[in-house]
Amino acid sequence: MSGDKKLMRAIAVAVCLSAFTCACGCEENNGTDVEPYSENVEIDEEYTGNGVYFTDVGAGDCSLIKTDDFSLLIDCGNDGKQVKENLFNILDSKVKSGIDYFILSHPDEEHIGNAEEIISRYNCRNLLVPFTDYKYSESYVKAVNSAREKGVTIKEFNYLTEINGKNSDVFFLYPEHKYSDEFNDISVTEMPSEKLLDEISPVIYLEIDGIRIILCTDASYKQENKILNNFKSGLYDAFFGKGEVNLYDVDLLKISGHGRGDATSEDFLQVLNPDNAVISCGAANPPNTETLKRLYKRNGKTSLFRTDLNGNVTVKIDNGKLTVSTSMK
Repeated sequence: MSGDKKLMRAIAVAVCLSAFTCACGCEENNGTDVEPYSENVEIDEEYTGNGVYFTDVGAGDCSLIKTDDFSLLIDCGNDGKQVKENLFNILDSKVKSGIDYFILSHPDEEHIGNAEEIISRYNCRNLLVPFTDYKYSESYVKAVNSAREKGVTIKEFNYLTEINGKNSDVFFLYPEHKYSDEFNDISVTEMPSEKLLDEISPVIYLEIDGIRIILCTDASYKQENKILNNFKSGLYDAFFGKGEVNLYDVDLLKISGHGRGDATSEDFLQVLNPDNAVISCGAANPPNTETLKRLYKRNGKTSLFRTDLNGNVTVKIDNGKLTVSTSMK
């Protein structure tokens, strides 16, 4: 572990960014013909210890990380009575003392629609965002402005940002630049494409008590390949410390983009070889069948959990062991 490292460090690395080469494809096949598979799953919503809580926020995305060192919330779903009720029940029970780090992955309503209300309701100590000045998303602007009014520390993150504790570490593996640099040449009247916003969403490496987890937001094949290249070239060793990031045989992978078709490539799966995988999705955006097939091809190596079918997914980490429970069978 690297608890003596500086708590937060951001190093900007400029690279050229290209457009996506393929689309999600979820509209053609909704993936509901493939059932989730998991073994020895128990229903347990009372756990409040170290782990990751993947909250069922419908078509949105929300991951709460809770350790003895810090609490960290990545995204928060969108509006809607049922979504909010489930989200705030989880947060009320898990982070009563506040949220140390609240990460807004990118300006997408499915990811950040409830951000302003969370900042208003909870003691958020740090807000990590892709831009501090961004005018195209009303929810994003309101969240940042609310944080400023409440005196929350606001930082722009990029890859090579890290958060360190005694027994837990968080490393941003992507994006490879500072977001604001990419948008300097965009007219204030022009809305960046959804694909561009997805492409610069982060991929986060998490280690808690020796358990290794990869959290993808909306990254595609392109970002996955860059991450694999950076890992194999030793770039992460150079910046984070030798062996701090180990992508081989991870314990859990949070699948990108609600199970989108142009992510979770075979090459990515071969290296990560995850024991468990979680897809955050709803009835309106079920996972792409081809993505599910790539997971199922692993012959039971990877246990899969879906918030649309399993409800809230709780990943417990205790004494270096990981167990998964769900709110629905």
